Amino acid sequence: MSKKRKSTTTTANALPDTLRVAYTPPVRRLLSRLSKSSLVELSLGWLGSTKVNLTRVEDDNEEEEGEEGEEMEIEVVRGIYEGFGRSKSVRVKEVVERITEHEWRDGLTLGMVAELDFRYLLDHPSSQKWTSAQLYLLSKPPPASTTPKTTFHPRIFAHTLSTLLRPLVSPHYYITHHPSLPLHMLRVQLHPPSPSLPTTLLTLPQNKHIFWLAFPESTDGYLFHTLPSSPTATATSLPEIVRESIAIAVSKRGIRYGIRAAKMSARTLEAVAYYRGGEGDGGMLGGWSIFSAGGSSVDDDLLDLPPPRAPPLPQKQLEKEKEAGDEQTRKRQKIAEARFGIGAKEGDGTGLESVVFTLAEKFPPPEKQQHEKEMEEEEEEEEEEEFRPKITVRLEGSHVFAGVRSLVEQGVGFDGAKLPGWLTGEAGVSVGRVRGGRVKKWAGDV
Repeated sequence: MSKKRKSTTTTANALPDTLRVAYTPPVRRLLSRLSKSSLVELSLGWLGSTKVNLTRVEDDNEEEEGEEGEEMEIEVVRGIYEGFGRSKSVRVKEVVERITEHEWRDGLTLGMVAELDFRYLLDHPSSQKWTSAQLYLLSKPPPASTTPKTTFHPRIFAHTLSTLLRPLVSPHYYITHHPSLPLHMLRVQLHPPSPSLPTTLLTLPQNKHIFWLAFPESTDGYLFHTLPSSPTATATSLPEIVRESIAIAVSKRGIRYGIRAAKMSARTLEAVAYYRGGEGDGGMLGGWSIFSAGGSSVDDDLLDLPPPRAPPLPQKQLEKEKEAGDEQTRKRQKIAEARFGIGAKEGDGTGLESVVFTLAEKFPPPEKQQHEKEMEEEEEEEEEEEFRPKITVRLEGSHVFAGVRSLVEQGVGFDGAKLPGWLTGEAGVSVGRVRGGRVKKWAGDV
């Protein structure tokens, strides 16, 4: 597990982490929705990194000795929170009351609010809907030059994005690294524009003005986001302006990028990173995943001679082995392993809840009646009719491709040997148009 890295300061154009947020109901929900262990762990970290109010307040239930107005030692306060973590009788509500009425009664900082949100995202991976997007070149490079690679530098990106958004909003950024995935994480919180730094407590904005961006370290040109999408959204809506600003912020001098949907959305960041190659495996999906995993599934040396064939077993032993297990079941399991590889297993954290594919395949024309055939024979020139019915395949469940794999192993509904690749997850999309046996991902695909 990689070490989490975060920034306490981002850019001069953004709101600093030290600004305080008032205790409105949404802020209190940020605190109370965490588990007690997570909240205590964050509180212990804040004691050493944020401004803490150690002045005693009047509390009839206070067990520590001392009078109101005196300052408490930081180690005493630390012991209180450690006791909260050890005690089974202390509830989350009591920890929240301690935070809001004692050490941080002046309000949480923007940085603390972002840490609360990030911790909840880690504890509840399916709390956000993630969508994949692709950055593409707006102009093709000269034939002799190499295709430029998109690079993401968190601080430079945040500074450029602030310059683009500053006339409309005052952003706050929280930059960190995912603890288990090779992803740079950027949380963006948009506040109303202000010509100078606010001197009063801020108010937490609406959820639609708070979103996450994730940039894979190993996959060029892709990013994942939680920006809200609406069919009625216009080019002047704030989410669309932010989406277009992302492409501009990544662009360089002479190299301009656009942004488009990558036909992949999922309830967990792990799932969208797996299918879009954000886990460092190069996007090897389906049966190809065995090559990214290595091990005994892949030949280490292609020149190795095959092992000598074992002598045939006695007939009685063959009968015993046949009785021990169903030969057809083992065959279907091997086929499923070859088609799905190491993925598409229940509980692997990469489940897609819905996939939709539209078939644009050419089918034989429906059989016509006798009188229709006679009328066509009388015509001198008959154009060949192309029959392409509109067929939509929609699969839904907690883990769609794991369900398909299970049906292949059971021999129900799907023949693993004839199963198209887009039903094994090889295409890496959750929405697509199938033509010629493969998925068209972009408008330019043929």
